[in-house]
Amino acid sequence: MNIVQISDTHLSAGVDSAESNWALARDWINKAQPDLVVHTGDISLNGAGEVSDLDHARRRLDELTVEWLAVPGNHDIGAATSSVQPITSERQEAYRSRFGTGFWSVRRSGWHLIGIDCQTLASTVTDSEQWWDWLTSTISDEGPTALFSHRPLLPQPGHRHCEGLDESDMWFIQQPWRARLASLVNNNDVRLFASGHLHQGHSWADGSTLHVWAPTVWASVSDDMQTVVGTKSLGLAQHDLSGDGVVSSFITVPGLPELILGVNLDSPYDRLFA
Repeated sequence: MNIVQISDTHLSAGVDSAESNWALARDWINKAQPDLVVHTGDISLNGAGEVSDLDHARRRLDELTVEWLAVPGNHDIGAATSSVQPITSERQEAYRSRFGTGFWSVRRSGWHLIGIDCQTLASTVTDSEQWWDWLTSTISDEGPTALFSHRPLLPQPGHRHCEGLDESDMWFIQQPWRARLASLVNNNDVRLFASGHLHQGHSWADGSTLHVWAPTVWASVSDDMQTVVGTKSLGLAQHDLSGDGVVSSFITVPGLPELILGVNLDSPYDRLFA
């Protein structure tokens, strides 16, 4: 089974760079015809603030000619640590009415694929414990498991730059929810933990679990704004699942420009959150 992972498209009708990069990625995917596409969040530029961005992003995802599933990012639904756009029941409902809950479980070719809304899990919104119960029950089902989340679970131990990123509470799943989710991952047959959010491509193994941080197809973040922990080239991630093994790689989409926020692209978030 071949899964293409796309992440951090930041789609909005008013952001030409995101729109043109999406078109290149969409055309590559539609030509490649993978078995499944999983979008790991920040589908929209500002869906947490403008429902029109969610509507637009849904229309663009429907341009794919293969089956797709998605989980929300902080720009789609808000985040527990955000003072500007905290996750709320209203933001949850706006996302869910267009994309579904963000929690899903499907079986393909002997594999158990699970998507999680890590914003809801790492919060105190009213239904968070309900979804923790769902995940605890679901993840223990038989078979090798691939889990898809917007934020990475944790920084790579021993990586000289990850500690600095972790201190900001912006990039990884926060404590105490991280420890709770890590316990579920470590005590079950999770072979792949695939995420986005960092806008950098990187993979590393923790025991039998391969952690893959997918790159963005929109724009990476300047080194002045975010330290390098992987590769800041734009593209997609690809996961080949066979038997109980997984081989992941990164795909460079032909024609995709190397846009860098703060270097050759002004950030639209500067005006949105000014």
